[in-house]
Amino acid sequence: PSLAPSKVVVTDSANPPQPAAGNRDALTRGLTTGLIVFASTGSLLMAALLSAEAHLRRSEQATLISRQHGLTLASAGHWQQELSGVAEQLLMLRRHPGLQAALLSPGPSPTAVEVLSRYSQINPDILQARLLSASGREQLRINRTPAGLRVVPADQLQNKAERDYFREGFQAPLNSLYLSALDLNREHGSVERPLQPTIRLATAIPAPSDMLVINLNGNSLLNQLPADARRLGLGLVETMVVNEDGFYLQHGQTGRRWGFDPLAPQGTAGGCALNLRCSNPSLWAR
Repeated sequence: PSLAPSKVVVTDSANPPQPAAGNRDALTRGLTTGLIVFASTGSLLMAALLSAEAHLRRSEQATLISRQHGLTLASAGHWQQELSGVAEQLLMLRRHPGLQAALLSPGPSPTAVEVLSRYSQINPDILQARLLSASGREQLRINRTPAGLRVVPADQLQNKAERDYFREGFQAPLNSLYLSALDLNREHGSVERPLQPTIRLATAIPAPSDMLVINLNGNSLLNQLPADARRLGLGLVETMVVNEDGFYLQHGQTGRRWGFDPLAPQGTAGGCALNLRCSNPSLWAR
């Protein structure tokens, strides 16, 4: 799926347009008004319930649309910059002579550990750096933990042959790179808790037919959109990120995220509430 936020919802309620004084037509167009009148023998009590959303004037709409497009382009640019940088480094790393020599040696290689550890230290968003054999078995894995980088013991390494990033990564053309969908990290067949969004970049190493896989912190990508909104002075903008099928990857209500993953907790939300295409077809169609 496309990694750039495909839908951005903009709500700007700080400065709603005001109708001109005495302009009944503008008031009628801009507001929905309910009037309740109570009468008694001695007095007249009038209560007006005023509730609606003011229409933006055409010029304000154009400005808001321009700001929305600017926000979307800014975040998409940051996503592309982050992923392109990691991809370029990964393709260079696969040709590292020390790494290729280490893979030809039997057993764990201190050289491979050193190469992947140094690479992981460059980018704090790298959560995992792994070498997988042609059978899908992890040969080396370095995890980022709160205490720093950690080499996973051999008895805790897993087989990832059933994961789509492994199958599709090995099928990718030589000297190319596979980019996975943004989803939740899984360990030993279960979704990691607390939830850890991740995106994987993988490239095959032709000799001896291994695969190099990097897991990036998906939260850094998802948090880019609201961060850009604040940076651009759009403090009241509500942002959402959805995948190509309309499922929320980021939403103000955490229970509405990750609805496409059957192993993800979905809170009290369900059905259409998990999908923008279903819950708001008109917004999805924009």
